[in-house]
Amino acid sequence: MNRKRCELCTVVLFVFGCGLFGSAACSTEDIADLSGRDRGTPEQQGPVVVSDAEIAAVVSAVNASEMRRAQVALQSAQLPAVLDFARAMLHMHSEAEQRQSAFFAQLGISPRQNPVSAALVADATAFTASFSASDGSFDRKYILTEIKAHSSGLSLIDEQLLPRAQSPEVRAELERFRATVVAAHLASAEQVLRSMGR
Repeated sequence: MNRKRCELCTVVLFVFGCGLFGSAACSTEDIADLSGRDRGTPEQQGPVVVSDAEIAAVVSAVNASEMRRAQVALQSAQLPAVLDFARAMLHMHSEAEQRQSAFFAQLGISPRQNPVSAALVADATAFTASFSASDGSFDRKYILTEIKAHSSGLSLIDEQLLPRAQSPEVRAELERFRATVVAAHLASAEQVLRSMGR
């Protein structure tokens, strides 16, 4: 298997847990080969976000992924708490996308697609395909996916986006997005899981 493709899969796994989304981009053996202790130089570790334009694309992909999963949940979930959570995700990530699109446009930054943003969109598509047909366990799977997604989203922001933000305005927007959207949604998802009795 092409090593570059597998490195991209490693980023996807780190970012939003492709195991939960059913991504088949790499085999388990391929991922295991890349998860060893010696990963070489940063340049050899796979794609990274390198500009504010790429950050804009990643943030937009995060919002799009959340909205897509929420739409599936609204069609497949059964528990009121899960349906309420999905409605909140759809509404809040839609608002975040509109606000951030205007924000980046005001700064003259056009989103530049990159391997990380493409991987996020691909995983949302895989989630849609794998969970469209509910087998009665959808609610728990969706909430567990959301917990993993938002937890990984915090890591993505902290470890890749914030350190590479070029302008103070973009850094401030990322910090706002982290606190008011990603971290808040993680706490909400964990609360829903507790209400389900784990």
